[in-house]
Formats: sequence, C-alpha cells, structure tokens
Amino acid sequence: LLDVKCYLESDLSEARDRVLARHVRGGLSQEQAMAKFEVNDRFNTDAVLATRGHADVMIRMGGADMGVHARRGP
Repeated sequence: LLDVKCYLESDLSEARDRVLARHVRGGLSQEQAMAKFEVNDRFNTDAVLATRGHADVMIRMGGADMGVHARRGP
C-alpha cells in the first residue's frame, strides 16, 4: 500500500477570498462570512500550515512554480 502525504499550497489571500465567497454563496452576509472565517477557518488554516513539513509531495496552485514537487529523502 502507498502512504503518500500530499500538501496543497496556494496563496493565502486567494484561499481566504475563495472561502469567504463560498460562505456567501451558502447564504451568509459578507460580515457573517468574515466572522466565520475568523473563528473557524483561520484556525484550520494555521493547523494545516503546521503540517507542511510532513508532506512527501507539494502541490502548488498558481504562480510561476505551479505544479507538483516531490520531496527527496527523509
């Protein structure tokens, strides 16, 4: 069996904007969406960022080096 850990990396401000837009599409006002982001999504972001170093594969969204990058060695 494979046990590959992947990390999806994107620009944090773009990711935040996508999350806020998703909350608004779900029926929240812009203010409610921002409040939800601050009390929930920001903490999730911090938790995920803390795991970055454990990834075997980095998948980068956007930017000049967009693509898949495999880590070498332990």
